[in-house]
Amino acid sequence: MFFFFFLFALLADQLSKALVVYRFGVLSGNPSFLSFLGDYISRFREFPWRTGADGYRQGIELIDGFLALHLTTNTGAAFSIFANNPGKLAIVSAVLITLLYLLFRKWGRGSILWPIAFGLQIGGAFGNFIDRARLGEVVDFIATRVPTLADGRIMWIDFPIFNIADSCAVVGTFAIGILFISRDLRQGSKARKAEFELALFEKESSRFAETVHSIEHSEYDAKLLRRDAAPKPVALYPNERDDAGGIPAELADELALPMENEAESSYMDE
Repeated sequence: MFFFFFLFALLADQLSKALVVYRFGVLSGNPSFLSFLGDYISRFREFPWRTGADGYRQGIELIDGFLALHLTTNTGAAFSIFANNPGKLAIVSAVLITLLYLLFRKWGRGSILWPIAFGLQIGGAFGNFIDRARLGEVVDFIATRVPTLADGRIMWIDFPIFNIADSCAVVGTFAIGILFISRDLRQGSKARKAEFELALFEKESSRFAETVHSIEHSEYDAKLLRRDAAPKPVALYPNERDDAGGIPAELADELALPMENEAESSYMDE
């Protein structure tokens, strides 16, 4: 999935640039697009398709007052910063592309959106890298106007001209940012859920231990009550014996039940 969107962004960028240069930059003859494409991709450190006194002002309006195609080039980075340093910018681009790919290899798993986002971002960055390394400047052609608020009213101003590689890189960057934020939120939610479950487990464990302790104390108290309630054996004094030294019959009947209860209590205590 990553390589599909990487190639999609790269090919869309390079072919769209070639088409715009073919449409606006060819000044003589009427070559076919395929023959022009061979000439275009064979150029190295030169860009001869220049028109107008100040460069690339030929274009067509797609949406009147909002969107147009205008051929131009940029020797710097976005918004023409670091202009006239294509070699250094090409090296920086190569390093950034490598770092982005390593970042994808480490973090771009778990969702189909990760390879899509990284594929668009790296494919767009690679498209502009090819222009800097091969031509020494980046071909731009998408011109648009954006609204802004000035003096209490809405005004439309020209946005810096860009290309499809820029669009893919920006979309991929925003998508990656959203995915990282979403991942952090999910991990934070999981951590909070785990903390809640741990606290609940500790609470239930403490409640269970208290219940077991209460049951043990209840059983012990019940044993003490049974032992205290058991009848005590009756002692016979000498004057309570009969003439033969034995136990009178009426006392023997009274002593039989207490002795039996005491034996039962002793058995239960064991």
